[in-house]
Amino acid sequence: MAEGFSDKGGMGLGEDAPLSDAHLKQILEALKSNGDYVVLTKSEYAALHKPVSTSTPAPKRPLTDFIRASQAHDFSLHPSQIQVPKFETPKLPYFSGDQPPLKGDESYAVCRFETKCLISENLPEQVILQVIRRSSRGTARRTIISLGEHASSVVILDKLDILFGEVSTNESVMQSFYNASSENVTAYGCRLEALLQVAVESGHVTVAARNDMLRSKFWTGLRDEKLKILTRNKYDSISDYNTLLREVRSVEHELSASSNISASVNAAQQSTPVDKKTIDDLTGKIDLLMNKMLSLENRYRRSQKETASSSNNYFSRNRYNYQRRDGNYQSYNQQRPR
Repeated sequence: MAEGFSDKGGMGLGEDAPLSDAHLKQILEALKSNGDYVVLTKSEYAALHKPVSTSTPAPKRPLTDFIRASQAHDFSLHPSQIQVPKFETPKLPYFSGDQPPLKGDESYAVCRFETKCLISENLPEQVILQVIRRSSRGTARRTIISLGEHASSVVILDKLDILFGEVSTNESVMQSFYNASSENVTAYGCRLEALLQVAVESGHVTVAARNDMLRSKFWTGLRDEKLKILTRNKYDSISDYNTLLREVRSVEHELSASSNISASVNAAQQSTPVDKKTIDDLTGKIDLLMNKMLSLENRYRRSQKETASSSNNYFSRNRYNYQRRDGNYQSYNQQRPR
């Protein structure tokens, strides 16, 4: 019997007497000191017998979702208790700055806009720098290398602005804006907006004046006089540029549809004389062939008559001899009965 235990129970207690905390602690210490036993709590035991999950891993989410969620997270917990999900690193379009551009390159204006959007989302600086480095190649990448590994995203963007950004003066930008002419209404409107945005960013044009300038230049620059006449009442009644752009596009679509129908009708009408001419040519060739066949047939009939006439003359003019039974020959003229 173990030392310290009585005959009726452990450590001098009765069979029905509950163990105190001190007695339980003494028993646990004895088991731990023995080395052959491992003492687990109820929660630890349940965790060991928890079945392993074999479900499909959750899809990746944008990194910005984790950044926003982490701002409200309680970091007082132990690091082992924090579950960090898998997130997808954002991407920027490729840009090299080479001339001619490399395959897959976007314009610097597009890349600059995407980079500023990432910066505005309060992403970590390390993530933004990694995305910029991955999207840069060619001349742009060599420029980033020359800035060093400690350059911030703002420093890199400023350097790229110097090399590839808009360098036109405000006067030249506004001159290009007012000299712009229309092509397709959508492309024309986008080009005007891009030109005026440069002047807005440089401070030459205020945001408040942007709508009136776009509205006036957009309608007055339309080349199609028919489209301009049909949209004159809309220009007078609509003060918002975007609404005017949508209405002009609608009229342009209707004009394009009607012109396509007219072109189809004209093509069908023009094809008729061509087909009639072809038929007339074929008819003339057939008539010529028939005349030649009739001529050959007449010549053949005349040759047949001439052959029959010559045969008759031959039999009427030539004399034939025949041998009599007595061995003497006698000649006679053979004439065919008429």
